[in-house]
Amino acid sequence: MANKFKERFAKSHEAVALTAEWFSKQGCSNIKIPKFTVAPSHKDWKKHTDDGDLYVSNKRIEVKGLTGRHYWFTNNHEYPFSSWIICAKHSYDRAKPKPHAYIIWNCNRTHFGIIKTETFDRWRVLNLKDPNYPTRQDFYIINKLFVEVRAK
Repeated sequence: MANKFKERFAKSHEAVALTAEWFSKQGCSNIKIPKFTVAPSHKDWKKHTDDGDLYVSNKRIEVKGLTGRHYWFTNNHEYPFSSWIICAKHSYDRAKPKPHAYIIWNCNRTHFGIIKTETFDRWRVLNLKDPNYPTRQDFYIINKLFVEVRAK
C-alpha cells in the first residue's frame, strides 16, 4: 500500500508541474509550488498534510491527474460521467486557506477541467468507495455542466 501511495504521489506532482507550466504560459509570474513530505505510514498522514498543491497570485490551486483510459476527454461532452468528483469532502472542509480552484487533468495530460470554488453552492456530496483504499468516504461532486475544459 505504501509503495502504491508513493507512486500516485509522484504522478500527482507531474500534474502539478504541468499546471504551473500552463499558468506560466498564460502570463502568470507569481507561481509557487510548496514543499511536500510523504508520510511513512497511513497513521502519520496528519503530520504530512499540505497547504495546497500550487499557489498562483497567492490563490490556492488543487491539482489532480486522472489515470485510466476512460478519463480521456478534450471537451466537457467527452467527459465520461455526468458529474466530476472534485475531492474528498474532509479535504476541502479542513483546508486552510480554501482552494480557489481545482484543476483535473485527463489521463493523457492534454486537457484539464477547472472547477472554481465559487461554484460551491452547486457541489453535492456522494459517498463512494475510494478506488485507492478499501474504504468508503464522502466526496464533493459537481455536474459536468459547471466545469470548464481547457487544452494544455
